[in-house]
Amino acid sequence: MRQINKALLMLPSFVAGGAERVLVIIANSLAERNIETTIVVYDTDSEFYKLADNIKLVRFNMPEVKRGGYKKYYRMPYNVKKVRSVVRKVDPDVVISFSYITNVMALLACKKIVKKVVISERTDPVRYNRLQRLFMSLLYKKADGFVYQTNAIKRRYSDKYGIKDSVVIYNPITRDQIGERSEKEKIVLSVGRLIPEKNQELLIRAFASAEKLNEYSLHIYGDGPLKVQLQELIKNLNVENRVKLCGVELDPIKRHNEATVFALTSYVEGFPNVLIEAMANGIVCVASDIESGVVREIIQDGENGYLFRNRDVEDLRNKLEKAVVCSAENKRIEVNAKKVMDVMNVDYIVDKWIDYIQK
Repeated sequence: MRQINKALLMLPSFVAGGAERVLVIIANSLAERNIETTIVVYDTDSEFYKLADNIKLVRFNMPEVKRGGYKKYYRMPYNVKKVRSVVRKVDPDVVISFSYITNVMALLACKKIVKKVVISERTDPVRYNRLQRLFMSLLYKKADGFVYQTNAIKRRYSDKYGIKDSVVIYNPITRDQIGERSEKEKIVLSVGRLIPEKNQELLIRAFASAEKLNEYSLHIYGDGPLKVQLQELIKNLNVENRVKLCGVELDPIKRHNEATVFALTSYVEGFPNVLIEAMANGIVCVASDIESGVVREIIQDGENGYLFRNRDVEDLRNKLEKAVVCSAENKRIEVNAKKVMDVMNVDYIVDKWIDYIQK
């Protein structure tokens, strides 16, 4: 087993998101274990999560990396050279990369200098277009290691992209993400970017039509391109006094865990970090039974949460109404939900990362 003394981690940016939070948690944990840690991000202005003081941060001004379109491919040879120069300078024992475009650039940058590269997809690749899938099929098999977030995604994609050496490591939860829960309030909580995949429109429609939720409020934390569209929907459904788009906030689940229910309505996910965070805080969760099986791997319907049929507004409404009832079943679900910490606490997860990259 090879000892890891220096690690370089790569990510497109530090915006408020699940992949970003997980990478920062892993980086901070590596640094605490006296592993010299450097993080490379491809922008100069985003900073949402706090890094340990002894982590070195390198920023590139590559705004095209985060945007859609083809400009990032035109500039890729130039950008890869910049990344390669940093890798040479840091001289890490391992490069760890999160997310598609970062993975591609890491593999291209390290090809000529023979560095161990471990990559990880942070979403369901079904979201990607034909060109992205082509790059994945050509390059991903060249990685020294591949970390999946769930068995469901691994089953779907290992053979498709020729990935040989891979492992499933769930995302970590830290004690800092869990708050002291006070008396429950009549609130349905949801957290996620305001983009089509998160499907907040479905949640708003289900909430507005649920008679048993007339005394409840719906609080949605996050920002994104659909904000205006969702505001119009809220107005048209005449629920402006009950549905709030609350914007971006650090640790919204920990800070607002007095909510009775947490709702995840995405129709595609790589790994729903906000879901396990809500479960760890003891909130009854209602989540979409996504086609890939990712959510089903975390929630057993009626045991530690509720599943509703993907994109089914009526089933979602029924499950929300069931989740707000003060019942023995829901009290049992709250207790069972907290057990997610048994397999996703940060020390256990970081140990798995270190064991894998040292092999």
